Amino acid sequence: MTWLVAIALAASDWDVLPPRTAPSAAELGQLRAGSAVYRSTLERGLSTGLAFAVAEASVAEVWEEVLDFDAYVQFMPYVTASRTASVQGDRIDWQMELTTMGVVTRYLVENHRYPEQDVLTWNMQPRGGTPLLGASGWWRVEPFEGDPDRTLIVYGTSVEVSWWVPMALHDKAASRLPTMVELIRDRAER
Repeated sequence: MTWLVAIALAASDWDVLPPRTAPSAAELGQLRAGSAVYRSTLERGLSTGLAFAVAEASVAEVWEEVLDFDAYVQFMPYVTASRTASVQGDRIDWQMELTTMGVVTRYLVENHRYPEQDVLTWNMQPRGGTPLLGASGWWRVEPFEGDPDRTLIVYGTSVEVSWWVPMALHDKAASRLPTMVELIRDRAER
């Protein structure tokens, strides 16, 4: 089992927080230069990935953007509807609609926040027919190199799809991982 698969599996279990994953020395250089970086593992039916970015913003400012699910429709690609469904303590459920190539798919996303560890885990289940069988993941937001005005954003995900989905589509989806952290970074820096 690859380390990315292990991280993704941990994120799908609400009682197990994802392990702290640090950027490599080469990745740190890219982050310091302002680039987002990502790692991915592609397998038939399962893709896992991890993306990093640094925001010139505080941890609180980044969390504000991550948790503003109602605003995702304004800036996330393919999101055509998004709204918070319920908030119960550290559990936040939101509904999302994605439209790709004219196909609309609706999802319920269950989120569990662990403020003391600066982690949010999520689990997304499609509603209706789709080759996406489910996805899970997590956000971790923490000061970058001890600087309270710079924040390391870490996003991990595991996506399970039908066996017949071509690997080229897995690869295309994995290459978009940096987009998630870049969009959140850019909104936090506004």
